[in-house]
Amino acid sequence: MKTKKINLMLTQGEPIYGALQQLWIPLFFSKTKTNVLISGATQTSEYPSYNYIREIYFCYFKKFTNDATLKLTSIGFEEKNNGEIELKVDSKSDIQSSPLQLNYHKQIINIKLIITLTKDLMNKNFSNLILDLFKLSFPGITISILSNYAENKTSNLSVDAFVFFGENNSFDNVFPLIKGSSILLGEDIVASPSQLQQTILTFIEALKSKVNKDGIDALVTNDLIPVLGLIGGEIIVQEVTKEHKEIIKLTQELLNVKIKVLGNKINCVKPYNQQIPSIEDI
Repeated sequence: MKTKKINLMLTQGEPIYGALQQLWIPLFFSKTKTNVLISGATQTSEYPSYNYIREIYFCYFKKFTNDATLKLTSIGFEEKNNGEIELKVDSKSDIQSSPLQLNYHKQIINIKLIITLTKDLMNKNFSNLILDLFKLSFPGITISILSNYAENKTSNLSVDAFVFFGENNSFDNVFPLIKGSSILLGEDIVASPSQLQQTILTFIEALKSKVNKDGIDALVTNDLIPVLGLIGGEIIVQEVTKEHKEIIKLTQELLNVKIKVLGNKINCVKPYNQQIPSIEDI
């Protein structure tokens, strides 16, 4: 099978999330091998970070492929726009026939922190400070930490936190539940240790609130609803929003399926195997 190559250059400050969100379904269900190189910002204050995309979105969608890799070759903040990501997808020749089932577990088995620092912050003790605050907030939970460094002249700091759920300390379900949150801190906050500490504590409280809610993130739900229309199944979401209802309506009309909503459960009862849009259609 011949590999298709696509190069995308984002405009100044354009988030990497927006570009990848439009590619998920055409790429992962296109029955082709595709290499995509995206240049532009990877860390922005208003949209999910690269790490959020890799740890959550990519984890879900990779299940539908023979093989897929998502590689960050350059971290870029929005004002520099010098990020670069390479996405390689070897899509399956047939659509997965088994329905999508996302098993929901309440037990936290691990928390993963990814700290992205700019070069001038490398020698400061921010990573240990953040790790200590998480250990105090989640006692008894194993917490791992990874530090990345960006070649930016500004003093930016980003924190990505991912909470992994499961049973018996294993990921035995097909789609392990992962919840995550990201924050991008500017020079003013980084320059003040007390303000940095309070900001991280507020970030942790928001993450705890998300953890205590049943179901998957609203952002992930947006992109999994069309997948339900393609292969059927059921997902449990934190909340069925107005945007979700609009996506459900559009998915039903385009794919000729019936999607039911009961509380915070979204279920596709009549999956219809139709032709998937190819990568050339986007």
